[in-house]
Formats: sequence, structure tokens, C-alpha cells
Amino acid sequence: VQSDCCTANPTCGAYTCPSGYTSKGSSTVCASATCSQSDCCTSTTDPCSSYASCSSCTAASSCGWCGSSLTCKTGTSSGPSSGTCASGWAWVSSSCPSGNPTCGSSSYACPSGYSSKASSTVCASTTCVQSDCCTANPTCGA
Repeated sequence: VQSDCCTANPTCGAYTCPSGYTSKGSSTVCASATCSQSDCCTSTTDPCSSYASCSSCTAASSCGWCGSSLTCKTGTSSGPSSGTCASGWAWVSSSCPSGNPTCGSSSYACPSGYSSKASSTVCASTTCVQSDCCTANPTCGA
């Protein structure tokens, strides 16, 4: 009888996941006789978050671009899997906005001592930075 000779693979039980990972559950069966991180843990970091442009994001499997936050998120054609996208969800590259974002669409906030340029100012790259959207206020005597 099989049960006389063989033992089933263990479950994750009290396997402790490292920082940045969550447990798949104590009853999850491990792939081999020894449980590993990939058996028992799931990364809490969105794998799509490393893409910095709409075109690179939408070219990746299961990733979509949120135009309002200018971030890449795991999702489907209808939106992100977790959280929300206020506007501009792009699932395929043909849905990506043409050109770089404007200061207004990126909601870039200028630091103290700087004034905002027009919200229609187009940023130099896919991510708006201070030099794109802000002008230093003049100092007295200048």
C-alpha cells in the first residue's frame, strides 16, 4: 500500500515569510519534502511597479498603466487588481497617451519657494520633475 512506503509533502504550517512577503496559508502543500519561500509566500510588491512608462508597462503580461497616477499596476483590461485608478487606465499600448504628461495631469506639487508653471506645460520625460513644472520665486534685490 502506498501509505506504507510514501509520505505526502509537508504543508507550510508555521513557515515564516520574510519582510515584503505574505503567507499563502498554513495548509498550503509544499512542492517537495522541504518547504521553501516560493511554496509558502507571496510577494507584497506589485511586479508591474518597476515599469516607468505606459508602453513598457502595457507590453508586460498582466500589467496596465494608470494615467492619473503615472504608475504601472497588475490588473486586467477593466482596471487594476488591487486599489483603483482614478482615470486613464491603459491595458494595451494603443491606449497609451501620446507624448509625455503635462504638469497638470501628473499633479506635481512644487516645494516652498517655487511657483507652478502652467498646468498645460509638457514634461521632458514620462515622469514630471521640479524643473519641468516649477519656477524659483525671485529673491529681494535680485
